[in-house]
Amino acid sequence: MVSIGTGTSVSIVDRTGGKRVTGTAVGGGTIVGLGALLTGKTNYAEIIEKATQGDRSGVDVLVRDIYGGDLPGLSGDVTASNFGKAVSRQPEDLARALLQMVGEVLAVIASLAASNIGAREIVYIGSSLRNNPTLVEVLESVTKFMGQRPRFVRNSEYAGAVGALLHASRQM
Repeated sequence: MVSIGTGTSVSIVDRTGGKRVTGTAVGGGTIVGLGALLTGKTNYAEIIEKATQGDRSGVDVLVRDIYGGDLPGLSGDVTASNFGKAVSRQPEDLARALLQMVGEVLAVIASLAASNIGAREIVYIGSSLRNNPTLVEVLESVTKFMGQRPRFVRNSEYAGAVGALLHASRQM
């Protein structure tokens, strides 16, 4: 289970409970902070909206930029370098590239953690996913590319609170 809030926490969860295994400071706070620097917007929803209108191909170096197209087993649309091109200075394009980078980092960390324990499914939760179709799309595609099944919980911004309540009820 990957909880994406200000930062991100990765846990192993089963019927008997859960245990945090790793995490990163990359998360929604990264989107807000870097998003403000890149777009001039300080509101999370405005940064996400900008990203939905953007095109990262003028910001990121893609595999097709290096090899002229797809490679066997690797789409030309895969990122070769986040922010490696940076030709476009449009706020929408920068916001889109930012969400791509954050999603790729989180999905790779989650997938490596899942591989370590033999898990095939990764459940993504957290407030950073709310009304954020771009981040969900990146997490989904990278997780699949890495060989796991991504799952997204509806209203997952409340999952941590619900889990805490369930845990507390077991302690009583």
